[in-house]
Amino acid sequence: MDATSQSIIQSFFYICKQTRTGYVRISQERILEILRTYYQTDICRRTLNYHLRALEDNNFLRRVQRHRRGDHNQVLFHTSLNILQKKALKFLANLAHWFRTVQWKIHCAPEQNIIFNKDEFQKEMIANYRLQFNSS
Repeated sequence: MDATSQSIIQSFFYICKQTRTGYVRISQERILEILRTYYQTDICRRTLNYHLRALEDNNFLRRVQRHRRGDHNQVLFHTSLNILQKKALKFLANLAHWFRTVQWKIHCAPEQNIIFNKDEFQKEMIANYRLQFNSS
């Protein structure tokens, strides 16, 4: 899973938690704004739809298209419902567990975890996480 898809799942989970619902009902423009503001990810709408489709194909997300009939039999489209599936919740739980474990190791032995280069440390953490997540 790439960083953009992971950011989408994390932001959907946060919105679900804040609204106390099991779904997200926001527009694509709002999703793009959230990604730009909180994840420094600047993508176009077409790329967002590509990522949403990939998440849906991999059973991380289920989308429900909402529409109804309006005046003169015109179709009125509403924002889609984006529902996080169990696979996405399990992914986020594994991610949270891994970060708690790393934080605990750093907290227990701070003298052994002196970090000189933040970028190298982040690359190493991500590589270790990918190895751990892909092996399970």
